[in-house]
Amino acid sequence: MESMFDVSVIIPAYNAEKTIDDLFLSILNQSFSGKVECLLIDDNSQDATIKKAESYLNKFDEKNWSLRILSDGLNKRQGARRNEGICQARGAYILFIDSDDFIHSKTLELSVEAAKSDSQIDMVYFNFAMYSDSSDKEKRYTPRVYNRLYSNGDILYGEECEKLFDLDPFFTINKLYKKSFLLQNKILYGEGYFYEDFEFYVHSAQSANKIKLLPNVLYYVRIHENSTTQSYSDSTVHLDSFINAITSTYKNFHPRNDLSSYHVLKYFIHRLLLYIEKRMNANEKVKREYRNKAFKILYDNNQSIVYPKNYYSNLYYMIFGMKLFENKKFNLINKIYKVYLYNPKLLRKVKITRRANNELIGNRIDKFIYRPRIAINLENMKYKFTRPDRKKASEPVIPENNHHGNLRSQILMLGFDYRYVGNSKYLFEFLSTKYSGNELKFVTDDLSVPEDYRLEPRSNEFYAFMDDSKVIIAESWIPLDYEFYSNQYIIQLWHGTPLKKVLYDSPEREIIRSNPSHKTKKMFDINRWNALISDSEIATDKFLSAYSIEKSKIKEYGYPRNRWLIDHKNDENLKDSLKKKLGIPEDKLVICYLPTWRDYNFRNASQNNGYLLEKERLLENMDPSFEFVFLEKAHDLTNDVKNNDENTIYISSEEDIQPYLLITDIVISDYSSVIFDCLYIDVPFFLFYKDYDYYKDVRGTYEDMNQVLNPCIVYSEKELAEKIITYKDILANMDLDKYKCNEIEKSCDNIHNLIQEYFEC
Repeated sequence: MESMFDVSVIIPAYNAEKTIDDLFLSILNQSFSGKVECLLIDDNSQDATIKKAESYLNKFDEKNWSLRILSDGLNKRQGARRNEGICQARGAYILFIDSDDFIHSKTLELSVEAAKSDSQIDMVYFNFAMYSDSSDKEKRYTPRVYNRLYSNGDILYGEECEKLFDLDPFFTINKLYKKSFLLQNKILYGEGYFYEDFEFYVHSAQSANKIKLLPNVLYYVRIHENSTTQSYSDSTVHLDSFINAITSTYKNFHPRNDLSSYHVLKYFIHRLLLYIEKRMNANEKVKREYRNKAFKILYDNNQSIVYPKNYYSNLYYMIFGMKLFENKKFNLINKIYKVYLYNPKLLRKVKITRRANNELIGNRIDKFIYRPRIAINLENMKYKFTRPDRKKASEPVIPENNHHGNLRSQILMLGFDYRYVGNSKYLFEFLSTKYSGNELKFVTDDLSVPEDYRLEPRSNEFYAFMDDSKVIIAESWIPLDYEFYSNQYIIQLWHGTPLKKVLYDSPEREIIRSNPSHKTKKMFDINRWNALISDSEIATDKFLSAYSIEKSKIKEYGYPRNRWLIDHKNDENLKDSLKKKLGIPEDKLVICYLPTWRDYNFRNASQNNGYLLEKERLLENMDPSFEFVFLEKAHDLTNDVKNNDENTIYISSEEDIQPYLLITDIVISDYSSVIFDCLYIDVPFFLFYKDYDYYKDVRGTYEDMNQVLNPCIVYSEKELAEKIITYKDILANMDLDKYKCNEIEKSCDNIHNLIQEYFEC
C-alpha cells in the first residue's frame, strides 16, 4: 500500500513552549518538496506547548503538509510517545525529533533522497551537532562526526551495520528510518523510563541490512539545564531507568558481528559510571549499590564475548585489556573511570604493562590520585581541574571579556591566507577608495598593497588593530587562535562556488586520516562567521549543507573578483599589454589549464600526479591546424609541475588568475570553481575528469551540477581533443543562469553596505 506522505516527523513533547518555535520553523523552512506529515504527541504538558503548536496549523496547511497534534492528558514519557507515533505515522519514512531540538534546512531533502535512491536501504544515518545558546560563538555548534564510520564507503551492509555500536552516544534522532523496516522487525522504544532509546538503537542496528551514510550535519541537539538528562539528580530515577533499559536491551540482543557485544558493553559501562557521577546526588553507599547491581547485569550478559586485539583508549585497555571487568574489579574500574573523566592525562601516567596484576594497578592508581603533591580528592575532582590559560594554536581561544565596549569603525582584511589575490584583492581595491589607511588594513607581506594599508601577519601591530576592529574580512579558514569578541563581525568572502564536495558534504577520508579533528575545528570557525558571501543561487544551496550554516547568514552578493572581470571584459589595452608581456602571438588561441588540488596528495610525501593533463597525448589527437598557446597555473596547495614545453607558459601559483582569464579563449580545469568565473565573460571551458572514479570516493562532486555541466566533461585526452574543436558552441545550449549572480555589478557596493550596517551595531 502506497504511503500518504513521503516522511512522518514524530515529535514527543513535554513542556516545550520555550523551544517549540525553533523546532517548527526548522521544519517549515525545509527545502524538501515532497509530502510531509508532522505528528506532535503531547505528554501532558503543563505549559503552552499545545497552544503554540496549534498556532502553526495554518502554516503547515499553506505548504500542503499535515500537522497533527495528539494529546490524551497522560504522562507516559518519550518511549511510549514515540511508539505511538510509529503506529500513527502515515509516511514511508520516519524521522524522530525531540521537542527541544531542531534540524538543518536540508535534512529532509538529503535524507529522503538518499533513502529513495535504493529500495533496500533500511535507514539513513547523518551527523549531528550539539547546540548551545551561549554567547561564545565558537562553541555555539559543536559537531559530532564519527570518522571511522565512513572509512570504507558510504554504505554499511549486513553485519557492518553494527558498526553503529562503536559510536557514542546511542542516539536514534540522527537517522531516517523506513517505516516498514521498523514494523517488520518490531523495533520499538522502551516505555516508562529514561534511556528508552537504548533498546531501539541496538535492535535497529542489529536488524538492518543496509544503511546509507551521509556526512552532513543535519540535526541539532540543544543543550540546556531543563532537559531530562539535566533533571532529577536528587533521586535515583536515572539509575533505575538505566538498569531497566539495559535489562530490556539484552533480552533482544542477538548480534551478528563478533565485536558487537564488546562495543555495547563498553558503551553501557561508560554510561553507567558517567550517570552515577553526573546525574545522581546520593551518598557513596547508594551509588555503590546501584553500580554493583548494574555491573552484575552487564557481567551476566557478557560471559563469553570477543575482545579486540587493540584498544584506542587507555580507559578501555585498562578495563578490558587488563581483564578488570572479567575479574569483577568493579570498584577499581570506577576509580579508574573517575580519573579518566576529570583528568585523562593523569590516566596516561599510570604506566601498566600486560604483566601487571590487579593489585599493582590499584597501587599505581592510588599513587597518582592520592599522593600529597597532587592532593586530588576524587569526590571533588571536578572543582580541582581547570582549563589551562594557554591553548594550542589550533584551539579556539575565548577572550576573558567576550564583549569589547570600545571597538572602532575599522576593517581588517586577512586576504586569501594573507595573499593579495582573489575576492580579497578586488574588494580591497574598492574599499580603499572609501577608507583611509587608519580605517582599513590588509594583512599580507605583498608589497603591492600600499604601505599605509599593509600589516605584517601576526605582528604586534596586527594584533592591536584586530583587537579594535569592528569588522574582520577573510577569504579562507581563519586560524582558531585568533580571538574575537562577540560584538566583532566576521565576513567570509570564501574563494569559489563549490563543484567538488566540501566539508560536511564530503567524507573527506584522506584529510580526516591525517587530521581527525578537522571537521570539528572547521565548525568552530564557521560558528564565528556573521556573513558568508555567495556568488550564485547554486552556491548558496551547496554552502547550506557543506558548512551546516544558517541561510540567513548567506549573502548572495556575488564575488568582487567576478565584478572585476565584467568591468574589464572589453579592456583591449589591458589584454594587449598582457599578451605582449607573455609573448603570445595574436593569431594563436590561448588555452588556460587550471587543475585543482587532490585530497589523496594531502600531506603525502609521494605525490600522485596521474590526474594531470598529458599535453603531448592531447596534441597527438588534435587537428594540427588548431594552433594555440598553453597557460598553466598549479593550485597553491600543490607543487608546480613544469615540463620543458616551449608551447606552455607557466604562471606562478601565487599569482591572481583573473587577468589571465581575460586573454583566455578556452579554460581546461577539473573540479575547480574557476569555471564559474568564466561564465561572466563568456569563456568556454572543459572539465577534465581523468581521475573521476577515484576522486568521487575520496571527496566527491555534486552530481546535480555534473548533470548540468555534462557537455563540458571529458575523461581522457582523446575525448578532450575531439570536443575542443567545437569549443565556441560548448556553452550555447546550457541553462547556467543560477550559476551566476544577478546583481554582480553591485557586489562590492553590497558588501560595503553590509560593513556599514555592522559599524552601526
